Amino acid sequence: MRIAHFSDNYLPQVGGVTSSLLNLNGALVKMGHEVHVFTVGAKTKQRTNKGVKEHYYEGVELAPVSNLSSKLTTFHVVPPYLIAINRVFQKKKFDIIHCHTPYSMGLNGLRIARKYKITLVATYHANHEKFITWWTRGNRASEALGDFLKIVLTQYNKWFHNKCDVLITPSNETRRHMKRAGINTPHVVPNGIDLRKFRPSKKTKEFRKKYDLGSEPFVLYLGRISREKNIDFLVRTAGKMKAKLVLCGIGPDEDRLKKYIKKKKIATKIKFLGYLEDREIAACYSAASVFAMPSLCETQGMTVIESMACGTPAVVFDSATAEMVDHGKNGFIAKNSRQFSSYVNKILTHKDLRKRMEKNAALVAKTYSPETFASKVIEVYLSVLKKKQSN
Repeated sequence: MRIAHFSDNYLPQVGGVTSSLLNLNGALVKMGHEVHVFTVGAKTKQRTNKGVKEHYYEGVELAPVSNLSSKLTTFHVVPPYLIAINRVFQKKKFDIIHCHTPYSMGLNGLRIARKYKITLVATYHANHEKFITWWTRGNRASEALGDFLKIVLTQYNKWFHNKCDVLITPSNETRRHMKRAGINTPHVVPNGIDLRKFRPSKKTKEFRKKYDLGSEPFVLYLGRISREKNIDFLVRTAGKMKAKLVLCGIGPDEDRLKKYIKKKKIATKIKFLGYLEDREIAACYSAASVFAMPSLCETQGMTVIESMACGTPAVVFDSATAEMVDHGKNGFIAKNSRQFSSYVNKILTHKDLRKRMEKNAALVAKTYSPETFASKVIEVYLSVLKKKQSN
């Protein structure tokens, strides 16, 4: 099968969409499929990377984007009628176009699919409507603007995704959200993770030494430092935790949180590690006693699976991230703030429970392999192709 992925988010950016694409494409290539990625960058170029044919098109620079494992990268966009893309599709016949963002590259994917009558698939990776709620908090004017933007974005998402032949989303919670928004019912296919990269690490001592973490247990948050991640909650409740809170990553909310921590004189309870090298992430997860994910905006929450793959139990709120947690076995699902802190402390103070959860966490994470992920995506592709042929 010849497959074309369209995405605004891709290397050198690092994040959920990029990770999902890299894991999916690596497995698809191993299965014998021809995989292309159409994306945007600082300049136009084509290259083959680990069997994947990558097509970058020069875009307009918008803003720097931060992520957990690298310094700032720049986000670009292209016009929805990028004629240069046509040349590839004039030379080769594609079976599937799969859009991973509904914006500039997504619109190009939609246009190409219509022009060349190619089956169009889309994955709903991020709930930007929820992001806006967090980004515009603070005063009536910004909240009113946020409400307006949410209406516009909801209608746009409905328009774009209902133009596709079939939809994919990584969790049942997000599926319900899409259904409420009037978007055609999608298939649920959880994203996979690289199990060669995320597994219990033997380098935890070196990691602790490098970042001066000592030998005591610590609670970990690893990800983007941004308002929608609800890190404020972890910072406010750090005093109730029976271990230090370690925050890994960078983002637009970092300075504000540091000022708050200094003002409240709780710096002894919280440590910022900043951005991590990619090779350090597994050791970071493995060194932690508990992974705390307070976000209510995730469509899946891949860091939860990554932490469990490294043998670290997770505490999450009852949201999309909860679908990966077997309550009481590989972590806990909190219904409210008080429960969240209580569950964190329960894992910290019950060594036998923690050891049992660590073992269960690593076993559960194995079900999220790239191969399983790719096989399920191929099943969706084949089902929609068969449906279209019968019609």
